[in-house]
Amino acid sequence: MMGAPVMKKFPIDIVGGSKFARYPQITSESTTNMFVSGKDVGKPSLVDYFGYKKVLDFGTGEARGVFFSTRLGSLIVVFGSKVYRVSTFLTASQVGELDTSKGDVSITDNINSQITLEDNNKIYVYDYANSTFSKPAIDFVPVFLDYQDTYTIATDNEGNWRLSESSNSLIWPALDFRQLQTKADTLKAAVVLNRQLWIIGTKASEVWYDQGNQLFPYVRDNSVSIDYGAVSTSSIAKGFNKLVWLGKNEKSQNVIVFTEGGPPIELSPEGLDYVLNTVSYPESSYGFIYQQDGHIFYQITFNKDNFTIVYDFTSGEWHRATDEKLNHHIAKDIVFFNGKTYFISFNDSALYEMSSDITTYDGEEIPRIRVLGPVKFEDDEPFIINHVNIQMEQGQNSGITKVDLSVAKNSGNSFGNVVSQDVSPTGYRQGKVDWNGLGRAINITLQFRFWSKGRFVVTGGSMEIYK
Repeated sequence: MMGAPVMKKFPIDIVGGSKFARYPQITSESTTNMFVSGKDVGKPSLVDYFGYKKVLDFGTGEARGVFFSTRLGSLIVVFGSKVYRVSTFLTASQVGELDTSKGDVSITDNINSQITLEDNNKIYVYDYANSTFSKPAIDFVPVFLDYQDTYTIATDNEGNWRLSESSNSLIWPALDFRQLQTKADTLKAAVVLNRQLWIIGTKASEVWYDQGNQLFPYVRDNSVSIDYGAVSTSSIAKGFNKLVWLGKNEKSQNVIVFTEGGPPIELSPEGLDYVLNTVSYPESSYGFIYQQDGHIFYQITFNKDNFTIVYDFTSGEWHRATDEKLNHHIAKDIVFFNGKTYFISFNDSALYEMSSDITTYDGEEIPRIRVLGPVKFEDDEPFIINHVNIQMEQGQNSGITKVDLSVAKNSGNSFGNVVSQDVSPTGYRQGKVDWNGLGRAINITLQFRFWSKGRFVVTGGSMEIYK
């Protein structure tokens, strides 16, 4: 005789990031537009990814580059062919014009009141002390810029990296250049990381140091061999003692790697590596690194393949980010300026502010979704899902606030009907949301969607089953 069903109650992994796998049967766990916060105080919770709002509209032109000059105390932004200076009061004035109107623009500055730009065509110098905007005579085509030790450093399209005259981006000595030496390779970018200069190719990289030598100041570190290059120059991001990029080498496919000065470390786990190597346009990837509310994030968008993923260095978790229609996130590049975080967008000619205090996407509801890992037992015996609940903050948001639950009983391949539960209105502090009688299954995957123009803080959950 079979015994009576036994009730089991156990916590569900409602608080977590995105896991990536080759097949849904392995896992379909994902987190969209939310991330894990509170690990530092022993209370990990699922909270909203940052909302944004448009703060300055430039009217027309592709968003091509944004840069904060601490010496100038202003932003430099490029939309179309026009170069603007943006003050701390968010007023814009045009300071120059490029010969091109499309494509990425890299920007840097020096200690001599010069802001240097390149547009994969020419170099331009905005001298804000003298209110001039000029094009120096050069014999190369630039593709990337950075700055170190009084030198503006330009990567060109012939595999060289070049130095300007000290503290003068208007003069580029003809013999002040070097090439990537480790392998016969195509140079992507020369990027400064603290006291190092990383020379990054398509399949290998190397590190140089400024030794102050008279003929050419930089010397290669021959003790270091780095077997990763970059798939996309625009995926390269630096900040907070980190350098991150979408990399590859002669023997590997696409991976996301980072360094703090030593050998690069893979950030992308096995399942994400599989995802990265199914993209059709890896070269069309845009990455940036930023800090918000004590977390350091690297966000990379594959705009032609229409998805965005974010790595949280603070929690060690990945998550997905989207726009309000579940397409890729709109941020293209980001700066911290005037005590706030701003970005330019793939979508328009505007500057946006991004903050945890903003709980919509420019007035539109943020799609917040958490898909849990599958629940099943080793013996593959069926069970009855009697009850599911999640614990969360309530009574904070005005307007319609609800949580949807849908269930997949086929390893997350397809989800059934949505069952909605209203969240307690402002002033009512009930601590959990419940669902009953979810049926019989051999394995079950739960998908929660959180609806509100306010915030969410999800702290835990549990499931009760009969087996």
